[in-house]
Amino acid sequence: MSMSSPPPTHPLERLIERAEALISRIEQVLPLPLQAPKDWSEAIAWRYRRRGSGQALLDPVRHVSQLGLDELVEIDPQKEKIQRNTEQFVNGKPANNVLLTGARGTGKSSLIKACLNTYAPRGLRLIEVDKSDLIDLPDIVEVVSHRPEKFIIFCDDLSFEDGESSYKALKSILDGSVAAATANVLIYATSNRRHLLPEYMKENETYTHTADGEIHPGEVIEEKISLSERFGLWVSFYPFSQAEYLAIVGQWLQSFGLAPPAIEAAKPEALVWALERGSRSGRVAYQFARDFVGRQSTEPPIEVAVGILIRQDGALLLSTRPEGKPYAGYWEFPGGKLEAGETVEQALRRELIEELGVTIGATQVWRVTEHQYAHAKVRLHWCKVHEWQGEFEMREGQKMAWQTFPLTVSPVLAGAYPVLDWLEAESRPS
Repeated sequence: MSMSSPPPTHPLERLIERAEALISRIEQVLPLPLQAPKDWSEAIAWRYRRRGSGQALLDPVRHVSQLGLDELVEIDPQKEKIQRNTEQFVNGKPANNVLLTGARGTGKSSLIKACLNTYAPRGLRLIEVDKSDLIDLPDIVEVVSHRPEKFIIFCDDLSFEDGESSYKALKSILDGSVAAATANVLIYATSNRRHLLPEYMKENETYTHTADGEIHPGEVIEEKISLSERFGLWVSFYPFSQAEYLAIVGQWLQSFGLAPPAIEAAKPEALVWALERGSRSGRVAYQFARDFVGRQSTEPPIEVAVGILIRQDGALLLSTRPEGKPYAGYWEFPGGKLEAGETVEQALRRELIEELGVTIGATQVWRVTEHQYAHAKVRLHWCKVHEWQGEFEMREGQKMAWQTFPLTVSPVLAGAYPVLDWLEAESRPS
């Protein structure tokens, strides 16, 4: 009995099969819509990125600048305006999009970062967007529009050249889109240009006037002014005088732990430093302070014993820095300085009794790291602690929280970042 061969495939069917296979392959490389992060508690700041494949992502910023508002001096009027607007925003009251313009290195970006650190415990979050990605602003706003947090979309050093498409997208989001404004999103932008676009002398020729002298601005000028006008709050920054520059130098040197006589002695060098760079900005003052302290410092780091208390379920104990200490309110692992003649274990046992009211069992050093804070350099001796006795008492008025990864508390002291990364790696299933 002979087997009959299958009937030949019709050419049209083969064409359809090949077309479907081609479409399937194209769909695999097409960029997907922007997806919300799986865990918003992973960070207080996010960075919008578009990969080479075209896929857009919100990447968590794990190491956020720890700058505080009290560390920014000689810009009090600007600070008051930005802080007031941000306070209104966090409290759910009407607030404005903000444009910070003026001289370079005068604290525009630093002021926004300091506001984030101040208001993060009250639900403020930040998304940094590059100028070239502003065309995707509607997608970003859509992703966060239903979140309970308040989001600042931050664009640093914003300016446009003629014909850039992202310029139109920003105008639409600020004011002019058919979509309603989103109550939990504001845009904070910094720029060295007041009107964000290049301006040319020939554009003045588009001005006209009537016989009675009334002036009518030309359309080119109107177009260029229209974007900056859509920011409800303009905050201008100006070059610092010599006295203001030296005051900023003194503030930074003081934060690095220098005594007043040493700060006074450093001022002539600070003036030379500024002269060589052709600028008396806050950025130049900070750079001088770091260089000066790095050259002058001969003090050994402060030895600190730190306890990583680990519960049976793997949760870690963190507590806040008490009022009156540097970085008050920041979360950290408990511990403290070694006194003369103490071992790390002895110092840790004493500190945890004084801070938490518990007595730890035997422990030993797990890791040692060093970190340079603004006020001091510390050498941190990290000890894992699995056993303790007593009830927890916050004897310095601090808060405590048991945490698993990702952490739900912020901000966290920068010195703990490497250890948190190691602990998180250990917690992952092998």
